[in-house]
Amino acid sequence: MSEKVRPLASAARYGTVEEVRERLAVDGVNDPSDTGLPPIVAVLSNTDTELRVAIIDELLAAGADASATTTPEGGNVLHGLLGSRQADATEKAELLPRLIDAGADINLRDGRGWRPLAVMVKLRVQDADLGPLYDVVFGLDGLNLTEPANEWDESVLDHARKLRHRAALVERIEAYLTARGIDLPPKQGKK
Repeated sequence: MSEKVRPLASAARYGTVEEVRERLAVDGVNDPSDTGLPPIVAVLSNTDTELRVAIIDELLAAGADASATTTPEGGNVLHGLLGSRQADATEKAELLPRLIDAGADINLRDGRGWRPLAVMVKLRVQDADLGPLYDVVFGLDGLNLTEPANEWDESVLDHARKLRHRAALVERIEAYLTARGIDLPPKQGKK
């Protein structure tokens, strides 16, 4: 009886670096899983932090397309990373610039209308715990913080303004916009 071999996306999600290397010799680095997840997104569900980071590095070194979108949602690896409950803020801060440098779009709206930063806003994690991630995010240029960013067409700023636990994030967004000469939009009324 032969042993069932996992496709690359499954190896990234459940396996080891060695298993991913073995699958890379057979599978394409961007071949999606049966559910439409590219390996670079599937790995975000790997529960071992060190393995997750090492596998992402392995996939990027093998030419993984960080701009690949998931099906049917149309999100990218940053939607998965910033919305992940597996990865802590330090890990996210470490991976974010690497994934952007590899082509992931921080401003991409998925099929439901969500941008990666809007996904981050809705996490049930306190601002104080997200400090290392905020430091990296607000060091980036070209963030879209005032255009529609979720399924209700709220901007990242408007969405954050509605959440009491996001006061520090609102301050950072407003400072980011002001430093770039962008007028702060007025606060939206209650809907």
